[in-house]
Amino acid sequence: MTYLLDTSAIIGWLERSDSSLPALIAACDTALYHPVAVGELYAGIERAGTIPEREMRTNTLRFTVQRLEQIGEHALPAEQFGFLTARFSRRLSHNVYWTVASAIAAGGLTLVTEDVKLFDVVTSTRFLEALDERTWLPPPCELVESQPVR
Repeated sequence: MTYLLDTSAIIGWLERSDSSLPALIAACDTALYHPVAVGELYAGIERAGTIPEREMRTNTLRFTVQRLEQIGEHALPAEQFGFLTARFSRRLSHNVYWTVASAIAAGGLTLVTEDVKLFDVVTSTRFLEALDERTWLPPPCELVESQPVR
């Protein structure tokens, strides 16, 4: 099984405690990230309010690009992205839609997120029916959890 981790799953895994993601990853063959996650991680570094927070976020970025694999040829599937953003408007950010579109285009990937809103959209009847219109298979989606570090 191959997982495509969205930014929330990466951050939850590496910056919070008690993440359920390590157990999930232990059972998979490959964990991928989307290039937009790298951009979002860079944005998090820029927004860091303290030096320790900046260092933690920098370490998250380093781990992501050094230890995880970037999704390949399906990174920017324009047709799926256009369809999703037109059909579902701004329910999710454009970055999230790129990641979901890539999971659809690549096929065989399980999308992993901590974002309940994303999970709700991707598992909704409306979403599944919309993809069925195009004969696209929906990506399975796993919702993981973590706790804030205290």
